Amino acid sequence: MKKLTLLLFAFVFAGSVAFAQNSANTEQTGDDNEATVTQSGSGNDATITQGDPNADADDNDATITQAGQNNTATATTIVGEGNSITQTQNGSGNTANAEQGNLNVFFGGTIVLDSPANNSSITQTQEGESNIANADQGGINGSSIEQEQSGLENTASANQQTGSSNNTIFQTQEGELNTATAQQGSGGGISTFGNSINQEQDGNDNTADATQLITTSNSSVEQTQIGSNNEADVLQQGDNNTATQTQNGVGNTATIEQEGGFGGTLFDNIATQNQSGTDHEADIEQQGSMNTATQLQRGSAHVATTNQNGIGNTATIEQDGTKGSNNADVQQTFDDNTADITQKGDSPYDSPRAPGGFTNHVFLVQTGGSEATVSQTGRDYVNLEQANASIAEIMQDFGELQVVEGIDDDAATQTGGSELYVRQQGTLELSSSGVRRLGSTLQIEQESGDEGHVTDIKQRDGAFSRILQQGMSRSNSFVRQDGNSDIYLNQNGTAGSSATLNQTGDGNLVTGLSGGTSYALQGDLGGHTLTVDQTSAFGGAGNTVKVSQMGELQTATVTQNGAGNVGSVDQSGSGNTAIINQSN
Repeated sequence: MKKLTLLLFAFVFAGSVAFAQNSANTEQTGDDNEATVTQSGSGNDATITQGDPNADADDNDATITQAGQNNTATATTIVGEGNSITQTQNGSGNTANAEQGNLNVFFGGTIVLDSPANNSSITQTQEGESNIANADQGGINGSSIEQEQSGLENTASANQQTGSSNNTIFQTQEGELNTATAQQGSGGGISTFGNSINQEQDGNDNTADATQLITTSNSSVEQTQIGSNNEADVLQQGDNNTATQTQNGVGNTATIEQEGGFGGTLFDNIATQNQSGTDHEADIEQQGSMNTATQLQRGSAHVATTNQNGIGNTATIEQDGTKGSNNADVQQTFDDNTADITQKGDSPYDSPRAPGGFTNHVFLVQTGGSEATVSQTGRDYVNLEQANASIAEIMQDFGELQVVEGIDDDAATQTGGSELYVRQQGTLELSSSGVRRLGSTLQIEQESGDEGHVTDIKQRDGAFSRILQQGMSRSNSFVRQDGNSDIYLNQNGTAGSSATLNQTGDGNLVTGLSGGTSYALQGDLGGHTLTVDQTSAFGGAGNTVKVSQMGELQTATVTQNGAGNVGSVDQSGSGNTAIINQSN
């Protein structure tokens, strides 16, 4: 094979020949060629074209080096394999364009690879201000694009088009106001796999955008940003893909979207977001099954949102806002999903879905036999809605104010034989008028289903529980409260439901859903069991129990220790038993 080497030098001298305009243009056809252009000065332009649209041109090398200002470098390999382009610029206002292979977009309704560029490489390095680097590879396998920029207002764009597999894009930027855009695959029915995109940015106001399109599989995106006001976006279509975003600074936003590919669904995708600093937002959306979403946030004023639509998905959120507040929003649709949320915060804030004054907020919606675990430390608020035999475990520890409610300020709802386990350890507060303000609040409605519901609640220091259980089978409630607490209870299902209520402290109350003079209700088919144990401190305010049981074979046992207690049991039917024990 012949080898042709072309070396061009263009020098611009100051003085009487200042502002001279140099131009270098090289064209080569065939294989194993080398073209090198070196320019030093201002206002230079260099162009290298290798290959022929009608014939492959393999193993060619194109190199352009420019030092100075206002330079433009353009290198093109029309078609062929094993080709390389290297462009280096040092100065201000430089532009580097590189292209290997091209794409015939549609032919007979199908995307066609017109001019592939397999096992090829593009390397572009820029230093200075206002640089632009564009790299485009069409229909390629086993190829790479590497772009590095240092300075202000740089732009890097890389595109590996349809049919690209086992390719890499690597972009590094340092400075301010940088933009990095990378895309692999460009639409149609041709699958891509084994690709990777790596984008790193160091500076202020950076933007990183990575896209892997159309039945992408076994591919990865990694974005790392250090600085202020950064934004990272990832879009992946297909399955078995991985996206990782790491941000360190102030005001960062991270978004990952993993969705079904061309005419299909996706599964086994992994999305991870790690943020530290202040005022971060993290957003993950996944469609399909067996996907994993992980969001880790450290600092203050965090917002994390995960939407998963499919079966067997897992969402994990950890927020540590020791100098601020946290907000987590998880919505999972269909069956067998899992959500695990941990929050720590100490400064009140206004959440979009919760009243002001809370440090932590969780908005959780699940359908189809899913599981959720929520752990909060601070002033805590949970909105909960679950359907079809789901399980929720909520732990709210060591805060002044803790609330578990439903969507739109209604009671939290569970349907279809669901289970709820709650532990609230709030502290009792007094208003300016001396009236107690409840430290912990739980409102839950468990409805319908062929299997019984279970509610297991632990509360302390001024707690309130409002429990409604109704359905086709037996339900069970276990409530333990410590310190000036209220329970509003209604179990309205088939026979055989039970409630075990233990309260310690002064002025505790067990009554119906309306509070006040209403009665806790069990009915109406009979066979229910109610056990209430209330203990007051010596000389403290008395406790009150009001319960109504309807049907046959009902049992009510009330034990009250202290002074000034009131126990009232109303039973209708036959074979019922009522026992009230009161002692000072």
